[in-house]
Amino acid sequence: MAEAPPAASDRLTQDYDLLRDSSAIVELPPLAVIELSGEDRKGWLQGQATNDVRQLDLGASTRFCICEPTGQIIAICEIWSLKDRFILTCPRAVVDAVLQRVEAMVVMEDVAARDLTAEFELISVQGPQATRSLGDHFSLPLLDAAETEFEKAPILTLRSDRTGSGGWDL
Repeated sequence: MAEAPPAASDRLTQDYDLLRDSSAIVELPPLAVIELSGEDRKGWLQGQATNDVRQLDLGASTRFCICEPTGQIIAICEIWSLKDRFILTCPRAVVDAVLQRVEAMVVMEDVAARDLTAEFELISVQGPQATRSLGDHFSLPLLDAAETEFEKAPILTLRSDRTGSGGWDL
């Protein structure tokens, strides 16, 4: 007698157990990746963000909103600080609005924004063993963000706890 295929609920339970006990690749919502560069990026962003980014040191990360002058939220962003730039993620649906806001609000500051979405594939590995599993393949930062290589390809390693059990966006 042929065995019935596993029910969708069984597969979901197996996936949940793997994520809870080990690590797994987690599907992300459609996110855009934006690079913010220039010597004045931190001071300029402080005037645009709803969170205090003045304390955003090398390797650190935080979340914030970018708003219209009237207070309406344009985007909820995550940001990671690298040596010479910030990496932001936001929903793809609002990337044009974020880039327009940067263009409209940068007057004399040395700040540039660039959409990197087409240049990178964003993957999230989550779970209590994510750091150990990824650390077996390449160097992970002690803080929240760094650049590294895997098989001669550049990788941004961004600490991102999307499930409550730890993890990384790559």
